[in-house]
Amino acid sequence: MTVNRELSQFAEFITVNDTDKTVGIATTVSITAGGLYVGGVQAIRKDGTWGGSSAGIQGATGTQGTTGTQGTTGTQGTTGAQGTTGTQGIQGLTGTQGATGSQGTTGAQGATGTQGATGSQGTTGTQGASGATVGGTANQVVYKNGSNVTSGSANFTFNDSTNVIQVGSQTRWGMGAFTTTQRDALSSVAAGTVIWNSTTGTAQVYTGTSWVDFGDSSFFSASGGTESTVSRIGWKVHTFTSPGTFTVSAGAKTVEYLVVAGGGSSPGFGGGGGGAGGMRTGTITTSTPFSVTVGAGGAAGPSSPPWAGTNGSPSSFGPISCTGGGTSGSDWLLAGSPGGSGGGAGSHGSGNGTGGNGTPGEGNNGGNQGGNIPTSGGGGGAGSVGEAGQPNRSGNGGIGLQSSINGTSTYYAGGGGGGVRPGTSPGAGGTGGAGGGGNGVPTSGPGTNGSAGSSNTGGGGGGSWGYSAGVSNGPGFAGGSGIVIVAYPTA
Repeated sequence: MTVNRELSQFAEFITVNDTDKTVGIATTVSITAGGLYVGGVQAIRKDGTWGGSSAGIQGATGTQGTTGTQGTTGTQGTTGAQGTTGTQGIQGLTGTQGATGSQGTTGAQGATGTQGATGSQGTTGTQGASGATVGGTANQVVYKNGSNVTSGSANFTFNDSTNVIQVGSQTRWGMGAFTTTQRDALSSVAAGTVIWNSTTGTAQVYTGTSWVDFGDSSFFSASGGTESTVSRIGWKVHTFTSPGTFTVSAGAKTVEYLVVAGGGSSPGFGGGGGGAGGMRTGTITTSTPFSVTVGAGGAAGPSSPPWAGTNGSPSSFGPISCTGGGTSGSDWLLAGSPGGSGGGAGSHGSGNGTGGNGTPGEGNNGGNQGGNIPTSGGGGGAGSVGEAGQPNRSGNGGIGLQSSINGTSTYYAGGGGGGVRPGTSPGAGGTGGAGGGGNGVPTSGPGTNGSAGSSNTGGGGGGSWGYSAGVSNGPGFAGGSGIVIVAYPTA
């Protein structure tokens, strides 16, 4: 198409077909009071003149000229405003599972929850069938016989009111058999356990300390008093310091005994030494209980007339008895009293006081007054007579006797030493005999220098002092209480 220069500026909007002489317009054409506009650009004015561009047609592009020298770079322009954030990208793939971390510390135990309510009681089950009727009658021990039937026998009964098992006539009782080695290996064996010893071929019973054959006299059991199996090795010792009973519960045995009665006292005025309680030792066979009495010592004479003391009380073990010690003489009644051992004579100027007689087999006589010298005699002891009053002192008490029945050698039944009347010079009091005899008071007093017989020895009381200026310096001194000891071997 031939392009008119005036139309060239509208080439992008208008095409001219030279063949059919048509014009194509590819934009808006508007005619207004101001003229004709093509694509918003004025082409013809309202007076009919050309309103478009008067420039000629664009010639062909010339050869590129030499590039000029690079100009100085201009100052950096201001950074433009941040553009709008683009659309969120797609979610990436999930990464590989990491390794499991180490186990954390266990947390504290939580509080226990409240107890739940108790459930309701279940239904009671059906009653089981009743068992078979058991044979036998009252007190019979029931067993299952050879026909596999429960039964009883009148020859094998147990009475629960008396706790007695009774085996009747023509009924045998079998005991468990043990060798001696098996028997000795048993532990926690109760006294009274019975076995058959197949080694010795004998029935044996355990006594609590040893096994003995049936019928052996060493099977013996007794009780009473204070018991000891350690004070005398291999023996059991029963010591009575007060009344009681030696009770034999099984067997019979020959036992040793020591019986000592209470010692005699001294009067409250010018007294000699009290006589020791009678003492007996020996053996006796016992299979039944024996009563035991333990004599008290005689009470001290008072500080006023008649100042008399008292004899000790007797002691006994079954049929064995001993006489209490005799009280001593006084200034008023010079002669000592008889007893297990006799009391010593009192002290007076007449010089004819005599000691009391002892009981044969139990003790000895008391000592006499010392001639015309007012020194009293010592009380008799189980081992010797009381000493007579001496020119310079009163008589010593008779010595007692030793016994080791309890495992320790001990003196018993010593006589009391005589006291001295005031004015006697030098006037020493007599010494009590070994075995609990008390000491006599010297002429210079005071009365507290004397002593009573020792408890549980049967010792006689020490002699009392006289009086000064008509005033008694009594009282006298009591005798020692008696004792009974029984002992026997345990093996």
